[in-house]
Amino acid sequence: MEGILEQVDKRLGKVEAELKELRQETRAELRSLREEMRAEIGKLEDQIGSLREEMRAEVRKLEGQINGLREEMRAEISGLRGEMRAEVGRLETEINGLRGEIGELRKEMISGFQRMDGRLFSFMKWIIAALIGMWGTIMAAILALLLKG
Repeated sequence: MEGILEQVDKRLGKVEAELKELRQETRAELRSLREEMRAEIGKLEDQIGSLREEMRAEVRKLEGQINGLREEMRAEISGLRGEMRAEVGRLETEINGLRGEIGELRKEMISGFQRMDGRLFSFMKWIIAALIGMWGTIMAAILALLLKG
């Protein structure tokens, strides 16, 4: 039994030695992995930093383009406002001219109606005068017949 215990002890010693060795190797490997991870993290941080700078540059570029477009739009709107004002002024002038023409046409129309009224009145006078003349002639004829008879 003692031999067996010695053998188990030797085996345990070997296992402990192997375990110590494995622990040391694992620790060394973990250290190297940590260093590699730190190095990779550093690289990634650098890449992130450069990507941030690129993105910021792109954002500034886009902001510049947007500002340029805004300025173009403002200039175009300003030009359109000027064109609209000129067109409104032209239309107001045209409307005022048309109002004047309408006033003149109205005066001419009133004058024409007055001439027509004058002519109609004159024509009515002729008709009345003719009727009076006919009436007088008929009355004279009736009187002549009555007096003769």
